[in-house]
Amino acid sequence: MIKNRVKTIFVISLLVAFVNTKNSIDETHEVLLNEEFDFMFKWRVDREDILIEMSANSLGYVAVGFSPNGGMPGSDIVVGWVKDDEAFLSDRHGKTNSMPDVDVSSDYDILYGFEEGGRTTIGFKRTLNTCDGDDYVINSDTARVIWAVNEMDPEDTDNLIYHGPSRGVRSVVLLNAPEKSITLPEDVASFELLMPNVTVPSDSDTTYWCTSFAVPAFDNPVHVVRFETIVQEGHESLVHHLIAYSCNSKNVWSGICFRNNMPDDFWSCRRMIYAWAVGGGPLDFPDHAGLSLGRGNDSTIILIEMHYDNPGHSADFHDNSGVRVYYTPTLRQYEAEVWTIGEEVSPLQSIPPNEKAFKTFGFCFGDCTKQVLEEDIKIIAVALHGHLAATKISLQHYRNGSLIDDLARDDNYDFNLQEFRYFETEKVFKPGDEFVVTCVYKTVGRENITVGGISTRQEMCMAFVVYYPKQSKAGACLSSPDISAFFNTFNISGYICPQCMIDTLGSVEPSVLRDGLRQVSYEGKRINYCRNYEGDNIGDVQLYDFPAWFSENDRVVKKGVCTMPTNGSVSRKFMSLSLSITLLLSCKLTL
Repeated sequence: MIKNRVKTIFVISLLVAFVNTKNSIDETHEVLLNEEFDFMFKWRVDREDILIEMSANSLGYVAVGFSPNGGMPGSDIVVGWVKDDEAFLSDRHGKTNSMPDVDVSSDYDILYGFEEGGRTTIGFKRTLNTCDGDDYVINSDTARVIWAVNEMDPEDTDNLIYHGPSRGVRSVVLLNAPEKSITLPEDVASFELLMPNVTVPSDSDTTYWCTSFAVPAFDNPVHVVRFETIVQEGHESLVHHLIAYSCNSKNVWSGICFRNNMPDDFWSCRRMIYAWAVGGGPLDFPDHAGLSLGRGNDSTIILIEMHYDNPGHSADFHDNSGVRVYYTPTLRQYEAEVWTIGEEVSPLQSIPPNEKAFKTFGFCFGDCTKQVLEEDIKIIAVALHGHLAATKISLQHYRNGSLIDDLARDDNYDFNLQEFRYFETEKVFKPGDEFVVTCVYKTVGRENITVGGISTRQEMCMAFVVYYPKQSKAGACLSSPDISAFFNTFNISGYICPQCMIDTLGSVEPSVLRDGLRQVSYEGKRINYCRNYEGDNIGDVQLYDFPAWFSENDRVVKKGVCTMPTNGSVSRKFMSLSLSITLLLSCKLTL
């Protein structure tokens, strides 16, 4: 009798597990991984699970993987296909650049799969942290999502046919990413900031082109509710990413960024209000807040820094891509604003060459936040910003000398994907609270010191904090090492300019240089720059000891730490099955 009871329940379980008539995950996010195959990657986070749909123009298999660096070795891979109207899913991991191995523990659950119109679509889910050593832990880091397609189905569930050149990689932020477009208000209007038919240079793979635009004159103040990127048709592979900055200027100009002919007032125009990269979406403000335009101290100029990627050195690109700005004349309850936090952009941010993981720190001290914040603020979103050498960036929130939150952390930072990260619950920041931005840099192969600056070969260590209500004096809260720390560490007598000093350090023996710069960065006194929107310091510039309350290893302990065995032991699914059998045996079911 017990055998019959278990068999009956098992059949019902199979029906529940494998019959799914809803071919949708109700995604909240989506990116295009590849244009040729129209490879769409959609997802939705549901508490501790992530639901994913992958689809591409192929009647063979489709595959995605989560990679630490964009390659197959060390990646977590899932392959799906439909054969004879039956959907299959295979959980695998890459060890080398060869066919990935099948996982011992299968932690991906198929939801649906179908072929339609020459296209294969597979829906599946998994937990964010499967506690399987062969699986990628999905967190706030930038994920390198690798993809592949093949026009043929696998011969069997164990053997895959090589995908050949039909593969690629794209950086994606999976948690706290911008959601698909929300409904705009009925009275919304818009204006466009489009590149002026820019002839993209053909003598370089990469071009950073800056164009400034005068903000339209409004009869009355308005609130911006969305920024959205416009990519000219046919230029999808050319337009790599862009950043929009808020400026107060009267100049309108267009040219290659950071050349000598760039107007002086644009060199200090660094307050980011929008960022986009390939595969990214719009920046939407919540229903109760908007970015103000049209008031006396609001932005008069928006500067767009466009990154063009032209590896074929084509001379035929004339670009009119840009940004569409949506606004409403119906002012919302709160004015939102962007607050710049981190390390002052100067040569005093100095990173030695040939380092695998060198850290610099940007502090926003409580003395400044007491001066500029008249009340508690609520943080909506954060964008982390470094340049090409940056590999990890974090923004931490301290109160009364204690870490209370890791607001944003990306241990797999990609300069080519700069998006705002949204909070499911808005974060409260009080006057007197403190921020710390920590950046980790890899300078292996560089021969000289890398210094802070606006060029992509120089570095930055910043966070752009979107918050409300707007505070009239909260322009920037930055810090830098005190120049006297360099003088004392390297026994430099007499005052010389910061860049002159860095130049003199180029002749210092490498190990001495490394140890000395580490001492300056990790222990040296700090100058705090507390600035308003015009860039003026509020009060006297303060000098601080390196804060005793801060440790570079501080972390907020997250819930959900793995306690289950991982690979080579009892799998999560086996444990669940064991629990199910126990429950079944205890059931008093009569047939």
